[in-house]
Amino acid sequence: MGLYSIISLIGLVLIVQGYRTWETAEPLYYGPVWTWWVSAIIMLPALILFTAGNLPAGRIKAAVKHPMVMGTLLWASVHLLTGFTIRSVLLFAPFAVWSALDYVVASRRPSKAAEVNVKWDVISVIAGVAVYLILAFWAHEAFYGLTPVPF
Repeated sequence: MGLYSIISLIGLVLIVQGYRTWETAEPLYYGPVWTWWVSAIIMLPALILFTAGNLPAGRIKAAVKHPMVMGTLLWASVHLLTGFTIRSVLLFAPFAVWSALDYVVASRRPSKAAEVNVKWDVISVIAGVAVYLILAFWAHEAFYGLTPVPF
């Protein structure tokens, strides 16, 4: 599991580095300004869902069934909503397609009964909000050179 995590982290670093170094091209689409605000709002539940998917069962996980996949779908979709270049289409569209298909397929499988503990929901919300604030006010611009919301 540790080796898989290290390989995944290396892959994430390579994705970020490749995205940053790709020459910016003329945008294929400019989303209206309101889409930036919708994206900023939707990213909070996306990060909470992503966090809930990586923790033991809470009410969020029981209700959504596959919260990490749904969080990934929301994340990829809002990044395509705001406007995009060819590099963002190549990055976010495959994630959106994969997560939509994975959610449909996974939802057809019988769900496992797990003991639900609300403590994991609280941890998911706190961690999701913390990651959201870090991304919104520092990391997104530091890593990608883009401000998530035009203030």
